[in-house]
Amino acid sequence: MAKSRRQSRSTRSPDRLKIAVSIAALSIFIGILSLLNRVFVIRTIGCQLSDRTPCSQEIYEQFTHLRNRSVFFLDLQSYVTQSLTPLYPVSLAEYHIFLPDRLEMVLDVETPLYQLVVTPTELLNQSPKNNQMLIVSQRGLVFDFDHQPHHSLPIVYLPHTSMTEQQKPQSQVHQILENIIQLTKQLDLNLEQIKWHDELTIELKLNHHQEIFMIDSLETNKQLQQLSVLINAPEYQTISQHKQEVDLRFELPVLRTSP
Repeated sequence: MAKSRRQSRSTRSPDRLKIAVSIAALSIFIGILSLLNRVFVIRTIGCQLSDRTPCSQEIYEQFTHLRNRSVFFLDLQSYVTQSLTPLYPVSLAEYHIFLPDRLEMVLDVETPLYQLVVTPTELLNQSPKNNQMLIVSQRGLVFDFDHQPHHSLPIVYLPHTSMTEQQKPQSQVHQILENIIQLTKQLDLNLEQIKWHDELTIELKLNHHQEIFMIDSLETNKQLQQLSVLINAPEYQTISQHKQEVDLRFELPVLRTSP
């Protein structure tokens, strides 16, 4: 019996020693980590655009609160995407951390492509009122950096169903919109606005034209080519009846007029 108790005590001793060593190692690790977090913190910040010009003072100030943050827990990509891009037309191109305390970053300037108004589906056929105007870049990023309308950009009305959970236009929808905008520029069609109902029903409004032009996403290029030929045709220009709508989704354009 005595021998059994001695064996039990001898077995417990190594276990207690292991626990003590583990606690000591963990304490040392936490201490080192705490020391590193105090030593390796952001103190100097450099910011420039992709064309190598310095960031504006307004943009630079958005990063000043990163000072004194640990370089080991810095998620700069998330910060720029969530906090900066919605306010300014920029995205993070690259960044470098130079120990112990310097952060250098390069921002891409996003090229605005269109103005965006997100509208409930049932209100697409009504005149928009008091809707927030956003800007969408060529890469599909959404921002609102100066709260002023950009009259050189077409206005796109999208239903909520065409937006992602991140409140951006769905990728496929954005690609179709980009194609429409770029092609109307090439054809000199002076696009004013797009109302997107779905892939089969897209309304276009051109500057200096009262009528609505209907296209779809299936044969967009062909339909826009037809539109360019149509509005420049003397026969179309001399139609005396009030033009309401031109539907280009058929083999031949369908004109709807009123007296």
